[in-house]
Amino acid sequence: MKHLFVVFLALSFVGCAHHDVAPNNNAPVMKSEARRELTAREAFAGDNAAANRMGDYYFANKDRANAVWWYQLAARRGDQLGKENVKRVQQESQ
Repeated sequence: MKHLFVVFLALSFVGCAHHDVAPNNNAPVMKSEARRELTAREAFAGDNAAANRMGDYYFANKDRANAVWWYQLAARRGDQLGKENVKRVQQESQ
């Protein structure tokens, strides 16, 4: 399980770098890779607020695929905000 997390996290960051995703002024502040990793670990441990923060970070950086993934993680656990965020991203992409 730990290896899967590391692989996913690495692919997420490589994907952002590959697409030249640059933070914008509205992006949730995650000042370091360590902070993003900590937030991701919190989300995987069951913290739906952390999952939504990760989704917000990717959404603000125009990485819709990763944003939806994080929002869906919270939504699958019954988080209402996660469900609303999934719906919002899907509506904006139509």
